[in-house]
Amino acid sequence: MSTSTPRSPSPENSSQIKHLTTPSDPEYRTLTTPVGELAITDVGAGAPVLAVHGMPGTVRDFRYLGALLEPHLRFIRLDLPGFGASPPRLPPTRAGYVEAIVRALDALGLERAVLLSHSFGSGMVLSVAAEAPTRVAGLALLAPTGLRPNRGMKRFPVPPRVLEGALATPGLGRVLGRRLEPGFRAMGFRCTEAEARRSITTVARWRFAETRAAVQALRCPVFGAWTDDDHAVEPAIVTELLDHLPPGPRLGFATGGHNLQKSRAAEIAEALIPWVNGLHLPGSKGESPWNA
Repeated sequence: MSTSTPRSPSPENSSQIKHLTTPSDPEYRTLTTPVGELAITDVGAGAPVLAVHGMPGTVRDFRYLGALLEPHLRFIRLDLPGFGASPPRLPPTRAGYVEAIVRALDALGLERAVLLSHSFGSGMVLSVAAEAPTRVAGLALLAPTGLRPNRGMKRFPVPPRVLEGALATPGLGRVLGRRLEPGFRAMGFRCTEAEARRSITTVARWRFAETRAAVQALRCPVFGAWTDDDHAVEPAIVTELLDHLPPGPRLGFATGGHNLQKSRAAEIAEALIPWVNGLHLPGSKGESPWNA
Protein backbone atom coordinates (compact mmCIF):
# COMPACT_ATOMS: atom_id res chain seq x y z
CA MET A 1 0.00 0.00 0.00
CA SER A 2 1.21 3.49 -0.85
CA THR A 3 0.65 5.84 2.05
CA SER A 4 0.87 9.56 2.54
CA THR A 5 0.11 11.92 5.37
CA PRO A 6 -2.88 14.23 5.02
CA ARG A 7 -1.98 17.30 3.02
CA SER A 8 -3.30 20.73 3.80
CA PRO A 9 -4.48 23.10 1.06
CA SER A 10 -1.99 25.62 -0.24
CA PRO A 11 -2.48 29.17 1.06
CA GLU A 12 -4.03 30.24 -2.23
CA ASN A 13 -6.49 27.35 -2.32
CA SER A 14 -7.19 27.70 1.40
CA SER A 15 -8.25 31.31 0.88
CA GLN A 16 -10.54 30.39 -1.99
CA ILE A 17 -12.06 27.47 -0.17
CA LYS A 18 -12.45 29.29 3.14
CA HIS A 19 -14.68 31.84 1.43
CA LEU A 20 -16.60 29.25 -0.55
CA THR A 21 -20.12 29.64 0.85
CA THR A 22 -22.13 28.53 -2.20
CA PRO A 23 -22.14 24.80 -2.94
CA SER A 24 -22.58 23.51 -6.47
CA ASP A 25 -26.15 22.52 -7.33
CA PRO A 26 -26.20 22.05 -11.12
CA GLU A 27 -29.30 21.37 -13.12
CA TYR A 28 -30.32 17.73 -13.33
CA ARG A 29 -29.83 15.97 -16.66
CA THR A 30 -31.46 12.74 -17.73
CA LEU A 31 -29.67 9.81 -19.32
CA THR A 32 -31.82 7.42 -21.34
CA THR A 33 -30.48 3.90 -21.05
CA PRO A 34 -31.74 0.37 -21.87
CA VAL A 35 -32.53 -0.06 -18.16
CA GLY A 36 -34.45 3.17 -17.78
CA GLU A 37 -33.71 6.82 -17.07
CA LEU A 38 -30.85 7.83 -14.79
CA ALA A 39 -30.56 11.32 -13.29
CA ILE A 40 -27.16 13.00 -13.26
CA THR A 41 -25.42 16.32 -13.02
CA ASP A 42 -22.54 16.91 -15.44
CA VAL A 43 -20.35 20.00 -15.17
CA GLY A 44 -16.83 20.97 -16.18
CA ALA A 45 -14.16 19.95 -18.65
CA GLY A 46 -11.16 17.67 -18.42
CA ALA A 47 -10.64 14.20 -17.04
CA PRO A 48 -14.04 12.60 -16.26
CA VAL A 49 -14.92 11.66 -12.68
CA LEU A 50 -18.22 9.90 -11.97
CA ALA A 51 -19.41 10.22 -8.35
CA VAL A 52 -21.55 7.56 -6.68
CA HIS A 53 -23.34 8.29 -3.40
CA GLY A 54 -23.90 5.99 -0.43
CA MET A 55 -27.03 4.50 1.15
CA PRO A 56 -29.11 6.61 1.33
CA GLY A 57 -27.87 9.51 -0.74
CA THR A 58 -28.20 11.64 -3.88
CA VAL A 59 -26.08 13.88 -6.08
CA ARG A 60 -26.42 16.56 -3.38
CA ASP A 61 -23.97 14.61 -1.23
CA PHE A 62 -21.20 16.07 -3.41
CA ARG A 63 -22.31 19.72 -3.41
CA TYR A 64 -19.23 21.10 -1.68
CA LEU A 65 -16.66 18.83 -3.26
CA GLY A 66 -18.24 19.46 -6.65
CA ALA A 67 -17.80 23.21 -6.28
CA LEU A 68 -14.04 22.64 -5.98
CA LEU A 69 -13.63 19.95 -8.62
CA GLU A 70 -15.79 21.34 -11.41
CA PRO A 71 -13.39 24.16 -12.38
CA HIS A 72 -10.66 21.56 -12.97
CA LEU A 73 -12.32 18.28 -13.97
CA ARG A 74 -15.45 17.01 -15.66
CA PHE A 75 -17.41 16.06 -12.56
CA ILE A 76 -20.48 13.88 -13.06
CA ARG A 77 -22.76 12.88 -10.20
CA LEU A 78 -25.20 9.99 -10.45
CA ASP A 79 -28.43 9.35 -8.58
CA LEU A 80 -28.55 5.57 -8.21
CA PRO A 81 -31.85 3.90 -9.15
CA GLY A 82 -34.49 4.62 -6.53
CA PHE A 83 -32.69 7.66 -5.10
CA GLY A 84 -33.07 11.35 -5.85
CA ALA A 85 -34.46 11.80 -9.35
CA SER A 86 -33.64 8.31 -10.70
CA PRO A 87 -36.66 5.97 -10.78
CA PRO A 88 -36.27 2.51 -9.18
CA ARG A 89 -36.08 0.58 -12.43
CA LEU A 90 -33.28 -1.78 -11.32
CA PRO A 91 -33.26 -4.08 -8.26
CA PRO A 92 -31.70 -2.75 -5.02
CA THR A 93 -28.77 -5.13 -5.23
CA ARG A 94 -25.08 -4.82 -5.92
CA ALA A 95 -25.65 -6.21 -9.44
CA GLY A 96 -28.42 -3.68 -10.08
CA TYR A 97 -26.33 -0.71 -9.01
CA VAL A 98 -23.27 -1.94 -10.92
CA GLU A 99 -25.37 -2.17 -14.07
CA ALA A 100 -26.67 1.36 -13.53
CA ILE A 101 -23.13 2.74 -13.24
CA VAL A 102 -21.91 0.95 -16.36
CA ARG A 103 -25.02 2.04 -18.28
CA ALA A 104 -24.37 5.62 -17.20
CA LEU A 105 -20.80 5.42 -18.55
CA ASP A 106 -22.19 4.04 -21.81
CA ALA A 107 -24.81 6.77 -22.15
CA LEU A 108 -22.21 9.44 -21.42
CA GLY A 109 -19.92 8.02 -24.10
CA LEU A 110 -17.10 7.51 -21.60
CA GLU A 111 -14.71 4.69 -22.44
CA ARG A 112 -12.85 5.20 -19.17
CA ALA A 113 -13.35 7.35 -16.10
CA VAL A 114 -12.37 7.69 -12.48
CA LEU A 115 -15.12 6.48 -10.16
CA LEU A 116 -15.47 8.40 -6.89
CA SER A 117 -17.66 7.03 -4.12
CA HIS A 118 -18.82 7.86 -0.65
CA SER A 119 -19.59 5.29 2.05
CA PHE A 120 -21.73 2.40 0.76
CA GLY A 121 -21.08 3.41 -2.83
CA SER A 122 -17.57 2.04 -2.44
CA GLY A 123 -18.68 -1.58 -2.74
CA MET A 124 -20.48 -0.75 -5.96
CA VAL A 125 -17.57 1.00 -7.66
CA LEU A 126 -15.17 -1.73 -6.50
CA SER A 127 -17.36 -4.25 -8.31
CA VAL A 128 -17.55 -2.09 -11.44
CA ALA A 129 -13.76 -1.82 -11.53
CA ALA A 130 -13.39 -5.58 -11.02
CA GLU A 131 -16.02 -6.58 -13.57
CA ALA A 132 -15.29 -3.92 -16.20
CA PRO A 133 -11.61 -3.06 -15.66
CA THR A 134 -11.16 -1.37 -19.04
CA ARG A 135 -13.79 1.24 -18.07
CA VAL A 136 -12.17 2.39 -14.81
CA ALA A 137 -8.89 4.34 -14.69
CA GLY A 138 -8.92 4.69 -10.90
CA LEU A 139 -11.09 4.69 -7.81
CA ALA A 140 -11.45 7.41 -5.17
CA LEU A 141 -13.03 5.97 -2.03
CA LEU A 142 -14.26 8.40 0.64
CA ALA A 143 -15.22 6.86 4.00
CA PRO A 144 -15.65 3.51 2.26
CA THR A 145 -17.49 0.58 3.76
CA GLY A 146 -15.14 -2.35 3.88
CA LEU A 147 -14.79 -6.09 4.01
CA ARG A 148 -17.07 -6.62 7.02
CA PRO A 149 -20.01 -4.88 8.74
CA ASN A 150 -19.27 -1.43 10.14
CA ARG A 151 -20.76 0.23 13.21
CA GLY A 152 -23.27 2.15 11.12
CA MET A 153 -24.78 -1.10 9.88
CA LYS A 154 -24.98 -2.33 13.47
CA ARG A 155 -27.09 0.64 14.58
CA PHE A 156 -30.30 -0.82 13.19
CA PRO A 157 -32.61 -1.92 16.04
CA VAL A 158 -32.90 -5.36 14.42
CA PRO A 159 -30.83 -7.06 11.69
CA PRO A 160 -31.53 -5.52 8.25
CA ARG A 161 -32.84 -8.84 6.90
CA VAL A 162 -35.42 -8.99 9.69
CA LEU A 163 -36.32 -5.34 9.17
CA GLU A 164 -36.72 -5.89 5.42
CA GLY A 165 -39.21 -8.67 6.11
CA ALA A 166 -41.12 -6.61 8.65
CA LEU A 167 -41.43 -3.71 6.21
CA ALA A 168 -42.92 -6.09 3.64
CA THR A 169 -45.60 -7.26 6.11
CA PRO A 170 -49.04 -5.66 5.52
CA GLY A 171 -50.04 -3.32 8.32
CA LEU A 172 -46.79 -3.60 10.24
CA GLY A 173 -44.87 -2.36 7.21
CA ARG A 174 -46.93 0.82 7.04
CA VAL A 175 -46.45 1.55 10.74
CA LEU A 176 -42.70 0.94 10.57
CA GLY A 177 -42.40 2.84 7.30
CA ARG A 178 -43.65 6.06 8.87
CA ARG A 179 -40.79 5.86 11.39
CA LEU A 180 -38.03 5.35 8.84
CA GLU A 181 -37.47 8.93 7.74
CA PRO A 182 -37.10 10.36 11.28
CA GLY A 183 -35.06 7.31 12.28
CA PHE A 184 -32.57 7.81 9.47
CA ARG A 185 -32.46 11.54 10.22
CA ALA A 186 -31.48 10.72 13.80
CA MET A 187 -28.56 8.72 12.41
CA GLY A 188 -27.46 11.69 10.29
CA PHE A 189 -29.07 10.77 6.97
CA ARG A 190 -31.71 12.79 5.14
CA CYS A 191 -33.93 10.75 2.87
CA THR A 192 -37.51 9.94 1.93
CA GLU A 193 -39.33 6.91 3.29
CA ALA A 194 -38.97 5.22 -0.11
CA GLU A 195 -35.21 5.83 -0.10
CA ALA A 196 -34.94 4.52 3.45
CA ARG A 197 -36.80 1.35 2.49
CA ARG A 198 -34.55 0.82 -0.51
CA SER A 199 -31.44 1.41 1.62
CA ILE A 200 -32.55 -1.22 4.12
CA THR A 201 -33.23 -3.71 1.34
CA THR A 202 -29.80 -3.01 -0.17
CA VAL A 203 -28.03 -3.55 3.14
CA ALA A 204 -30.07 -6.69 3.86
CA ARG A 205 -29.03 -8.24 0.55
CA TRP A 206 -25.41 -7.12 0.71
CA ARG A 207 -22.78 -9.85 0.56
CA PHE A 208 -19.30 -9.00 1.82
CA ALA A 209 -17.94 -12.06 0.03
CA GLU A 210 -18.66 -10.19 -3.21
CA THR A 211 -16.69 -7.21 -1.95
CA ARG A 212 -13.75 -9.45 -1.10
CA ALA A 213 -13.88 -11.02 -4.56
CA ALA A 214 -13.87 -7.58 -6.18
CA VAL A 215 -10.90 -6.48 -4.07
CA GLN A 216 -8.90 -9.54 -5.13
CA ALA A 217 -9.57 -8.80 -8.79
CA LEU A 218 -8.86 -5.07 -8.64
CA ARG A 219 -5.87 -3.69 -10.56
CA CYS A 220 -6.45 0.07 -10.92
CA PRO A 221 -4.92 2.68 -8.56
CA VAL A 222 -6.98 3.69 -5.53
CA PHE A 223 -7.27 7.02 -3.68
CA GLY A 224 -8.60 6.62 -0.14
CA ALA A 225 -9.73 9.07 2.56
CA TRP A 226 -11.29 8.72 5.99
CA THR A 227 -11.71 10.42 9.38
CA ASP A 228 -11.06 9.11 12.86
CA ASP A 229 -14.37 10.44 14.22
CA ASP A 230 -16.64 8.89 11.59
CA HIS A 231 -19.82 7.78 13.38
CA ALA A 232 -20.74 5.25 10.68
CA VAL A 233 -17.51 3.70 9.38
CA GLU A 234 -14.71 3.23 11.89
CA PRO A 235 -11.12 3.91 10.71
CA ALA A 236 -10.08 0.27 11.19
CA ILE A 237 -12.66 -0.80 8.59
CA VAL A 238 -11.29 1.70 6.07
CA THR A 239 -7.61 1.01 6.60
CA GLU A 240 -8.20 -2.74 6.49
CA LEU A 241 -9.83 -2.32 3.08
CA LEU A 242 -7.13 0.01 1.76
CA ASP A 243 -4.40 -2.38 2.90
CA HIS A 244 -5.82 -4.91 0.42
CA LEU A 245 -6.08 -2.47 -2.50
CA PRO A 246 -3.58 -1.17 -5.07
CA PRO A 247 -1.48 1.92 -4.26
CA GLY A 248 -2.62 5.51 -4.35
CA PRO A 249 -2.91 8.55 -2.07
CA ARG A 250 -4.15 7.86 1.46
CA LEU A 251 -5.61 10.79 3.42
CA GLY A 252 -6.50 10.26 7.08
CA PHE A 253 -7.99 13.07 9.18
CA ALA A 254 -8.53 13.30 12.92
CA THR A 255 -11.89 15.02 12.49
CA GLY A 256 -14.49 15.56 9.81
CA GLY A 257 -17.16 12.96 10.51
CA HIS A 258 -18.76 10.66 7.99
CA ASN A 259 -19.44 13.34 5.37
CA LEU A 260 -15.84 14.27 4.73
CA GLN A 261 -16.71 15.12 1.13
CA LYS A 262 -18.15 18.25 2.76
CA SER A 263 -16.08 18.78 5.91
CA ARG A 264 -12.75 17.96 4.21
CA ALA A 265 -13.65 19.01 0.68
CA ALA A 266 -10.68 21.39 0.42
CA GLU A 267 -8.02 18.85 1.35
CA ILE A 268 -9.59 16.11 -0.75
CA ALA A 269 -9.90 18.33 -3.82
CA GLU A 270 -6.32 19.53 -3.53
CA ALA A 271 -5.02 15.96 -3.52
CA LEU A 272 -7.55 14.49 -5.92
CA ILE A 273 -7.23 16.91 -8.86
CA PRO A 274 -3.53 16.29 -9.61
CA TRP A 275 -3.94 12.56 -8.97
CA VAL A 276 -6.79 12.29 -11.50
CA ASN A 277 -4.93 14.39 -14.07
CA GLY A 278 -1.86 12.23 -13.58
CA LEU A 279 -3.78 9.18 -14.77
CA HIS A 280 -3.85 10.67 -18.30
CA LEU A 281 -7.29 9.45 -19.23
CA PRO A 282 -8.21 9.34 -22.93
CA GLY A 283 -10.42 12.27 -23.68
CA SER A 284 -9.09 14.27 -20.76
CA LYS A 285 -9.66 17.41 -22.82
CA GLY A 286 -13.32 16.49 -23.20
CA GLU A 287 -16.07 18.80 -22.01
CA SER A 288 -19.52 18.06 -20.74
CA PRO A 289 -21.92 18.25 -23.73
CA TRP A 290 -24.35 20.13 -21.49
CA ASN A 291 -21.88 23.04 -21.33
CA ALA A 292 -22.48 23.92 -24.97
